[in-house]
Amino acid sequence: MTYFTLFINFIEVFLFSGFIAYTFNLNKKIRYTAIIGMINYAITNISSYYSYDGVFLTIAVLLVTIFGLIIETKTLNFKILFIPIIYNIIIILCTSISVEIVTYIFSIDISEIFLNSTIYYIACILSKILQLILSLFIYIVLDKYVITLKLKEWWIIIATEFSMIITIGLCLYSLNFGKINQMIIKSLLFLCVFSNILFYLVILVCNKNYNEKIQNAKKLQEYAFKKQKYKTIEHIKKETDILNHRMFYILWQIEWLLEKKDLSKIKETIEKYKSLLNKNQYVINSGNDIFDCLVSLKLSKCFDNNTDLKLSIAIEKNEFYDNLEFIDCLNTLIDAIILNNEDTDLSMLEINSFLVINICIKGNKDKNIKLNTAVDSLSKKYNTKTNIYFDDNSYNIRLSISITNRGEF
Repeated sequence: MTYFTLFINFIEVFLFSGFIAYTFNLNKKIRYTAIIGMINYAITNISSYYSYDGVFLTIAVLLVTIFGLIIETKTLNFKILFIPIIYNIIIILCTSISVEIVTYIFSIDISEIFLNSTIYYIACILSKILQLILSLFIYIVLDKYVITLKLKEWWIIIATEFSMIITIGLCLYSLNFGKINQMIIKSLLFLCVFSNILFYLVILVCNKNYNEKIQNAKKLQEYAFKKQKYKTIEHIKKETDILNHRMFYILWQIEWLLEKKDLSKIKETIEKYKSLLNKNQYVINSGNDIFDCLVSLKLSKCFDNNTDLKLSIAIEKNEFYDNLEFIDCLNTLIDAIILNNEDTDLSMLEINSFLVINICIKGNKDKNIKLNTAVDSLSKKYNTKTNIYFDDNSYNIRLSISITNRGEF
């Protein structure tokens, strides 16, 4: 065992322990790197002294590294087992790449590397350079992604990684030393079958998680639907309270006039509200209960503002219209029309897979800020095609909303 071997072993084990310490962001990185690095350094040098560089060396180094992590973090999870195994595969990969590069450049066989000290030194140094580069790359990647898999559920991946390490180790051993016998072939065949079984188990776990994800998604959809219905009920209750308050005021006014025995005023008050009811005519033929109810309650506000609003609705039953977000946008739009307090025609027609909303404010060529804000909000929410134009007697707005595959729970 030469000083160069001691140096290469030092670089390899301390790159490994340092990578683990910083990847897991340990509180005492230097202590972990020093202690685990020295233990693994001693194990590696003993192995080099007896000219052994096989699977058991890899397993011993892994056990020391993982055991140290468990002591430092006081926990055992998937990441603590997974990262060290992956890094060992990286070390093997770097060694293989450096050997291939050196044999290609110098046009020699793998066995000749160990016979020429200069070429051997070049191969070892190149291997450690690759290890450093890949360590930095993997560290940056792992810093951006958090591994949250549960060990109890995903232990199969750990077993698969162990199987891969042993398989790669046997293949490299046979390749480097040219030794292929029945024992090695049988071991590789067993590991291939074992890995296939593990892979099948991984598929089963993935399928189980997928089904659970679908069930959770359905539960979330049901919850969202119930939450929306609850909000809708609250909205209806609020509007109903407003309507009840309005009706109470009307009845109180009639009662006050009865006490005064002013029949002409009573008749005049009743005719006034009958006239308002006749002014606010609308046609609804949709079958969308929430939509119909809320729009009707919103239209009752026209009574207070004396707004001459004619509403025409011709739509089919569709979950899109009962979606609370659409209802809120539409209510905001109707509120802006009512507050504008002008003679207005509002139509909502379903044409093919589009809802076409036409607003015509008669005798008003001025832009209404609140109405335009409501239109912009609806346009941004549903990416509508909007056309605003003026003619001789009115201010017109036309919106076209795609209702295909919308409002699905």
